[in-house]
Amino acid sequence: MMLFPGLQGHRFGQVDLDALARRWFAAQGVRPTDPNPLLDPGVCAAMIAAEHRRLGLDHSYGGWLEDRRALWRGTYLDQAGTYLHLGVDFTVPVGTEVALDRPGTVWDIDSDVPEEGGWGTRVIIQIDQASECVVYAHLDPDVRCEPGQPLAAGTVFAKVGAPPANGGWFPHLHVQRVQGAHFERLAKDGLRDLDGYGLPAEREALAKLFPDPLEMARPR
Repeated sequence: MMLFPGLQGHRFGQVDLDALARRWFAAQGVRPTDPNPLLDPGVCAAMIAAEHRRLGLDHSYGGWLEDRRALWRGTYLDQAGTYLHLGVDFTVPVGTEVALDRPGTVWDIDSDVPEEGGWGTRVIIQIDQASECVVYAHLDPDVRCEPGQPLAAGTVFAKVGAPPANGGWFPHLHVQRVQGAHFERLAKDGLRDLDGYGLPAEREALAKLFPDPLEMARPR
């Protein structure tokens, strides 16, 4: 099944956004003490679009266990040093339809708008016959499912959102797997401790709690 059925035949490739940001800062003469221009969603999207053109890509993905201390310096991540990205970001256009790769049931739909740097609209799917949940975030508020609804593989249930309603980020889809027992622990506290980032020093443990999303959801 395709994560983005409307993008069939498009060229996808993997891009390390933190490495790209470091090169971009150097090329633009942005110093570590300067404000981070990439916190502007339009500037960040333009940087990524230029990289797509350079590589001959239509869209990109990447970011699982990527240390993003350069890309997102100046955000809430600085407070605790939680720079390790726990999901995969798919950089696709606003309005791109999102389909479920495997059958599951909608566990919850929520939004933390207008929190800056948050999830935006988020859909959490409990995967059938698997002890895990998958988080789809930075969505358009107009989702096409409801909590408790079973979804067949291939069902379009949402579309990619735009800033500021997507949490204020550049347009992309964040997909994050959460191991079942860990998700149950987080759910007892209302998922207040579920974040898309963790401590780089805890990389090995976090990789087990938040497995590679590309094993569950691929762009094509």
